[in-house]
Amino acid sequence: MEVLALCIDRLGYVKGARLAEFIVEWEMWLRARGEDLGTEDFAAWWKDSRATTYRRLDDFRRAFPELGPHGTPSGLMGPLLRRLEQSGDVPAGIALEVPT
Repeated sequence: MEVLALCIDRLGYVKGARLAEFIVEWEMWLRARGEDLGTEDFAAWWKDSRATTYRRLDDFRRAFPELGPHGTPSGLMGPLLRRLEQSGDVPAGIALEVPT
């Protein structure tokens, strides 16, 4: 929920909610594939157009400029999930679900 709140704070309600969905989809893709293979692989896996995926990634980079011009949701979620797993607050195999 903190990621959703942060996305909404940075991009407003509609774009922020869409961005949070993108971040969760990216994390689900990473967990399913086991590695970050790139933006076009993400688009193919989700059966999304490349243009849409790149627009969503552009929104992500505008919302999180501190991750650099080539930042991806992996750079945001990877450290966060590792910190949570190490703290013992979240089980290591926690499943991420898109809230509806």
